[in-house]
Amino acid sequence: MSNLAEQLQEQVWSVAEDVATWMVDDHDDVFEEMAASVLDAMYLYNTKGELAELQLLISYGGPNIWMHLTPDGRCTVKGYWGGERAVAICTHEPDLFDYFAAAAPHQP
Repeated sequence: MSNLAEQLQEQVWSVAEDVATWMVDDHDDVFEEMAASVLDAMYLYNTKGELAELQLLISYGGPNIWMHLTPDGRCTVKGYWGGERAVAICTHEPDLFDYFAAAAPHQP
């Protein structure tokens, strides 16, 4: 594994670890802080028109890191940097999905 690949994997694991530790009682402040650091968001709807996944861009330009959240508490952190890829899987506070889903454009 190259040094770049190792650095990327460490950053992706760090994000996944942060997400997993955001399971706190007073999480509104944590969510607001996180929302301020989100650079872009994509919303994936299923054929029933239900929001199936949130994709949040949290780092761009070296590396690019996306956090994929699902309503069932799964989180996949994906990183890309100079042709390298890294993935980490974790769980998230269920309210985290709801917090970002509230900003999602609704399907007609």
